[in-house]
Amino acid sequence: MTLDLARLFHAAGHTVLIAESIAWPLARFSRTVARFYAVPPPRFQPEAFIQALLDIICTEQIDLLLPTCEETFYVALGREALAAYCQVPVESIERLHRLHHKGEFVQLARSLGLLVPETVLLTAPDDVQLLDPFEPFVLKPVYSRFATQTLIKPDHTTLTDLPITADQPWLAQQFIAGRHLCTYSLAYRGRLALHSAYAVEFRAGAGSAISFETCDHPGALAWVRCLVEHLRFTGQIALDFIETPQGELFAIECNPRATSGLHLFGDQPEISYAFFGATGPLLTPAPGQRAILSLPLLLYGPRQIGSLADLARWTALLFAGRDVLWQSGDPWPWLLQGLPLLNLLFWRYRHKLDLLSASTYDIEWNGP
Repeated sequence: MTLDLARLFHAAGHTVLIAESIAWPLARFSRTVARFYAVPPPRFQPEAFIQALLDIICTEQIDLLLPTCEETFYVALGREALAAYCQVPVESIERLHRLHHKGEFVQLARSLGLLVPETVLLTAPDDVQLLDPFEPFVLKPVYSRFATQTLIKPDHTTLTDLPITADQPWLAQQFIAGRHLCTYSLAYRGRLALHSAYAVEFRAGAGSAISFETCDHPGALAWVRCLVEHLRFTGQIALDFIETPQGELFAIECNPRATSGLHLFGDQPEISYAFFGATGPLLTPAPGQRAILSLPLLLYGPRQIGSLADLARWTALLFAGRDVLWQSGDPWPWLLQGLPLLNLLFWRYRHKLDLLSASTYDIEWNGP
């Protein structure tokens, strides 16, 4: 996401600086980035992280601070101090937590009359005994990302050793069959400025999407609009939905931050102005936009091909989709995409993580 945003803002005439807690982020190699700053890891040094951002903002006279992943929550913790010097389109940590916590999000959505699955919050290992009436179900921690710990229709014998505690609860949700849809939006005080929707077809492992094709879905737009208007929400927000064969749309979780739906705006630099305030009409991707992560699609895609139709779809995406890392006038991020992997491999083996978990090791936020 950071690389796409850097290119979009640069194409619109802005000066782009990035700050990262890993040494070799992809966007660092982009010609669209004027300067790179190394900052402390927000997960482990949140106060030092905020101070480093303040130093950069004051030195460089920054106009807009835009977090792109779960560092959003740490920016929210220092929002008052940061917003004294530049625009920070991020909600308070209390409001972000209500959306990020999968159980609290379900309660909020249900209070607004929006469709969500039947849900049970688990705060102790013995709580799994409550799940019999809810089979089949999906089980996941309330603080999680990329579905790295999600169990779909698990057998009860696999649940006895789950690390369920009051501080780190899990969620059991009714399993709903249907297609997986995602949305990404930007809002200011409850008014949508950007919105994209896409169906998830190919993933890296169990969760993270690696192919994106825009779809016009009025139901998803109405769902998101109802939520952000009720909250008078400011910032980036993304939702995951399951759409049943009957057309019912159930929201299964919310990510109040940037997500891959940004990739569908890859050739629209005018969207950069929306991040300074929602004053114009709602911006959406051009119809038929396709974006891919070509290397993951080559590695993970073939494992998800179960029919000739799947093969045709994978082939079409591979050859017709825009690779989000490649740009003819800015080739280095694509050519050097293996360098950030070295950092992830170090964390993977040192902390016994899978690669997706390693990718957010320094920035993830798992509650107060």
